[in-house]
Amino acid sequence: MTRKEFRDFVERKSKEILDLLDRKGKEYSDGNSAFYNFDEGYRLATSNTPEEFAWDLRCKHLQSIKDMLSNPNISFTKAQGDEKFGDDILYGFIIWAMTQKHYK
Repeated sequence: MTRKEFRDFVERKSKEILDLLDRKGKEYSDGNSAFYNFDEGYRLATSNTPEEFAWDLRCKHLQSIKDMLSNPNISFTKAQGDEKFGDDILYGFIIWAMTQKHYK
């Protein structure tokens, strides 16, 4: 892959991730808070904070990606791989955004 092909790939996938954010945001937020399900959901889980809860959910995607990369007995379609990597990147952005309140 050339540098230009890689940049084009990142640009295309970034747009797809923004589309995913919009779709999932409608499904998982209350319309006001982007983090509603994390702010409320961590109380149902074993996490201590919404950020930890988001991390725990991200780990599910990371494990699936690890399986995809390391276990030849598990097969994934391109669409499934794209979804898993996109979800992981989106969770990274969610956690990154959630932690912004801790910076001065």
